[in-house]
Amino acid sequence: MQVSSLLLYWVHLLFTIANVLLNVLCLYLIKNCTRKGMFEYRKILYQNCVFEVIYSVVSGISQVKMETYDGQILITLTGLPSASQSLANVVTILWLLSMHCVMMGMTVQVFYRYLIIVRDLKIRNSHYFAMLVPCIGVAVLISIVFFWTVETTPDCTDEELDILRSIDNQQDIPCVPLSLNHTGMKWVVFLTSIVGCFAGTFIPLMNYLVYRHLRETVSMTSTKKNLEKQVSIALISQVVIVSVGGLIPLAFILINMLTSSAYPSLSTFASTIIIILPIVNPLTTIVTIEAYRRYIILKVKTLCSYKKNVEPVLYLQPSSSQQQLHAKHSLT
Repeated sequence: MQVSSLLLYWVHLLFTIANVLLNVLCLYLIKNCTRKGMFEYRKILYQNCVFEVIYSVVSGISQVKMETYDGQILITLTGLPSASQSLANVVTILWLLSMHCVMMGMTVQVFYRYLIIVRDLKIRNSHYFAMLVPCIGVAVLISIVFFWTVETTPDCTDEELDILRSIDNQQDIPCVPLSLNHTGMKWVVFLTSIVGCFAGTFIPLMNYLVYRHLRETVSMTSTKKNLEKQVSIALISQVVIVSVGGLIPLAFILINMLTSSAYPSLSTFASTIIIILPIVNPLTTIVTIEAYRRYIILKVKTLCSYKKNVEPVLYLQPSSSQQQLHAKHSLT
C-alpha cells in the first residue's frame, strides 16, 4: 500500500474500535443514567447506537473506497484484499444495507417523538417495531436491487484493475463496478431519490410540529422543557451529521464522474468522512444529554482525585526492643 492508503487503513480500523466502544458506553448511559422524564425516548436512542455499531463493524471490516473511471464507479474493499468477487458483492451489499438503516432510522426517531409529544400516545414495543419494519424494508429493497445490479454487471476490466492497483499499490484488490447506464442502477438511483425526498420533507416537518407544540404548551414544567430541549438537540444533531456524512462523499463521487477523471484525493476524503460519521453521533448524544455528560464528568473527577489522594504506604520493620516486648506479652 501507499503511505496514504496504509494510513487510511489504520485510521479506519482505530475509528471502528473507538466507535464500537463509544456506542457501548452510550448504551450503558441510556440504560442506567436516563432520567425519569426521558424514559420514553430510550428505544430510539438504543436504535441509533445499535444501527451505528452494525454499520461501523461492517465498514471497518470492508473499508469501502470508491473510485471513478470512464463514467463508472469502482467500489474497492481495501479491508478484504483477497476477497473473491462473490464475497466482495455480498460485503458491499451489507455495507449499503447497514448505511441505509442508519439513515432510514432517523425517520422513525422523529415520528416516534411526534406521536409521544403532539399526539400524547404511549408507544408500546409492538408499535415501535411496526414503525421500524417499513424503514428496514425499504433499505432491504434498495439493497436487493443493488445486489442484482452488481451481479449482472460485467467484472472490472484489466485496465480498471491496473488503475486501482496503481492507486492503492496492491496486487490483489476486489473491485465492484457500477454503471449508471445499468437498468438496476437506474432503479437504485430512483428509489434512493424518492427516499431522500421523503426523508428531507418528513423529518423537518415532524421536528417543526414538535417544536410548535412545545412552544405553545404552557402547562409543561421547566424541567420537562429542558429535557425535551436536550432530546431535540441530540436528534437534530444526528440528522445533520448523517446528512452531511452521506451528501459530501456523494458530491465527491459526482465531481469525479462529471469531470471524467479520477482524483484519488477526493475518494480518500470521501472515505475519511464515512469513517468519522459513526464516531461523532455517540459523542454528540453524550455531550448533549445532561445526565450522561454529568456522569462522565463525575467519573473523570473521581478518577483524578483518587490518583491524587493515593499515597504510598510504608511498611516499617519493628525494632528488636519492640519484638522482645511483644514476646514477653505473649508469654504472660
